[in-house]
Amino acid sequence: MDLANGLLIMPHYLSCLISYFFFFYGVLLAVVGLFTRELVAQVFLNWHILIGTIFFQFLLQMFLNQSSQEQLLMTLARDIALWAFGMLPSIAPTSNFQEGLLVFVISGFFMVGILDSEVVKSCGTFEQLLEMFGR
Repeated sequence: MDLANGLLIMPHYLSCLISYFFFFYGVLLAVVGLFTRELVAQVFLNWHILIGTIFFQFLLQMFLNQSSQEQLLMTLARDIALWAFGMLPSIAPTSNFQEGLLVFVISGFFMVGILDSEVVKSCGTFEQLLEMFGR
């Protein structure tokens, strides 16, 4: 009985783990993009992997978790926003380091705001999520 319950809630936790992946990936993009834009453009912006991950989460939410359309679109928008704000410091047209740092701080505020208001509210903290996978 416990295994069956675990399998029923597993898609939700997997979806939450993907959301945290997008947050950490966005932070990595923002930090690296602040210093070396070319590296971000060549290495970190692998469109195939990111689009595949977003599509996988969309299917996971739609088929396994049977979320409402509103929840499905909010999850998708949340993950795309985390990724986009992470890319912002590397693609913003800044002329010096101070402007780049300002863009980095602004995008960081938005990313932390999305994480705090959306991801933590629906998934719990990252430690709680890892604890659930450990059971």
